[in-house]
Amino acid sequence: MRAWFWLIGLGWPLLAQAAIVEDERWALSSFGTLGVSHFSEQDADFVRYRSRQGQGPGNSRDYAFWLDSVVGVQLDYRLGEQLHLAVQGVYQQQPDGEPGADLTLGLLRWEVNPALELRLGRMQAIEFIDGETWLVNYANIWARPPAEVYFATQIPYRDGIALRTQQQVGDWWLFWHLGWVRTRDADFAYGQSSPSGTTDLEGPEGRLQVVVDGWLWHMAVTYHKRSLYSPTLEPLIQAIALIDPVLAASVNPDRELMPVYDIGTRWQSERWLMQVEGSYRDSETVTPSSYAAYLTLGYYPMPQTLLYGTAATINTFQTLDAGNSPAAPLLEQAYRALDGDRWSMSIGVRHALGDNLMGRLQLDYVVPDQGSNGLYQNQSADYPQADPPPALLWSVNVDFLF
Repeated sequence: MRAWFWLIGLGWPLLAQAAIVEDERWALSSFGTLGVSHFSEQDADFVRYRSRQGQGPGNSRDYAFWLDSVVGVQLDYRLGEQLHLAVQGVYQQQPDGEPGADLTLGLLRWEVNPALELRLGRMQAIEFIDGETWLVNYANIWARPPAEVYFATQIPYRDGIALRTQQQVGDWWLFWHLGWVRTRDADFAYGQSSPSGTTDLEGPEGRLQVVVDGWLWHMAVTYHKRSLYSPTLEPLIQAIALIDPVLAASVNPDRELMPVYDIGTRWQSERWLMQVEGSYRDSETVTPSSYAAYLTLGYYPMPQTLLYGTAATINTFQTLDAGNSPAAPLLEQAYRALDGDRWSMSIGVRHALGDNLMGRLQLDYVVPDQGSNGLYQNQSADYPQADPPPALLWSVNVDFLF
C-alpha cells in the first residue's frame, strides 16, 4: 500500500500536466506533499487532525509516510463569462488508517460581477486563516497547521451554498463569506485506527477578512448543528439512561449546536512574518468544549528560505453540568477520556527547491497535560495518560504545486 501511495504521489502531477489541453476554458493543476515522520512516543500515534486521520508515527509505525503526504488534482472549467466549475480530488489517509480518495471541492461559481459571486456545491473549511489551503501544504507556513486550533472542526470540507463579496473602503479591502452548509455520514475516527462512527453537520457560517497595510485580519464563526453516531458512545449513553434519562438526552450529541469562533491576524514583510490565531468551540453534550491558540514567528534570511517557530496550546473542558445526578461520575469519566489538553513548540525551515518544489524540515516538542490523551490516536494499554511524558516529532517533507 505504501508503494502505491508513492507511485500515485509521483505520477499524478505528471499525468495532470500531460493531460492539459490547449483550451483556455480548461485549467488543470496539481498539488501535494510527500513526507516521512517519526514520533518518539511509542504508546500512541501523532496525527495531523484527529477526527479524520486513523494512524500516524508512534504506536502503529516507527516511521509514517502519510502523516502529511497528500496528492491532489484540481480541474477548473469556464462555462462562460460568469459561470465557473471547479472539482478537486485528493488521495490521502482515511479514518481507517489506509490511503484513499476524497472529493474535497466540487462547486459551481457564478460571478455576478467582479466583486460578488455565488458558490454552490462542496466547499472547504472557512473557520481558520488557512482553512481553505489546509491540504495544500505548499501554500502554508508549517508542515501542518497547528492541530491545537484546527482540532475545533471535525470535517474539513462540507456541501452547501455561499455568497462571497469584496469591497474597498479607503485603503482597506474587506472580503465577506456568508454560507449555509450540510454534510451527511462523514467517517469519523477518534481514538483508534478505524472509523469509530459517522458525523453530520448543518447550519450557517460566516467570515470577514480585512487586508490593510500588510496585515490580514480574520474573524469567522460557524454555527453548525452536529450529530455524532458512534458505537463507542452508545454504551455510555445507554448506561447513563438507565440511571438518569434526562441527563442521557442532554449527553447525546444529536443535532447539537456546536458553534466555533475564530479570530486571527497575519503580518508579513520582506524579512519577517507573524501569525496568531485563537479559537473557541462551545459544546453542551459529551463532546468537550475547547479553547486554543498559537503564535508563529518567521524570518526570511533569503527570499527562498523561511525559518519559523510556533507555540500552541489547547484546553478542553466540561460545560455540561450534571448537577447532583447519580450518573455524574459516568459523565466525568467520559470527559476524562476525551481530555486533549496539551501545549507544543515547533521549529522548522522551509526552502524553495525551484519554482514548484518546496523542501521542509520541522521538529515538534509536544507536552500533554496530566490526564490528557494528547490529541493522539491508538493509545496502547501502556500509554501513561495519568502523567504522559513530553514527546518529539520530526518530519521531512517535499511539497509540490504544478
